Amino acid sequence: MEWWPAVVFGWPTVFGAVLLALAGAAKGRPGWLIAAAVICGPFFLYLAGHPGARWFLAGPLLPLFGAFAIARGWTALAWAAVVVLCLAIVWVMALLI
Repeated sequence: MEWWPAVVFGWPTVFGAVLLALAGAAKGRPGWLIAAAVICGPFFLYLAGHPGARWFLAGPLLPLFGAFAIARGWTALAWAAVVVLCLAIVWVMALLI
């Protein structure tokens, strides 16, 4: 039984990326938000494989926009990007329940 697809594309990675994005926004570290985008990228790319869900390709762009906003000093926009990321993930979780 292979364990790595569940880790790379699954919920442990998503929760880690959300925690990293929240910490990056709270501490003002754009590098952490970039790391969160890289970590949650495979999850969103997997979801975007469905023809009706191409908008999931924007998922990794949210933490990247947050990193850009923190680098420019726009903390409120960075938090908005992180909140939208969290809401998208909660929406996917609600669909699966």
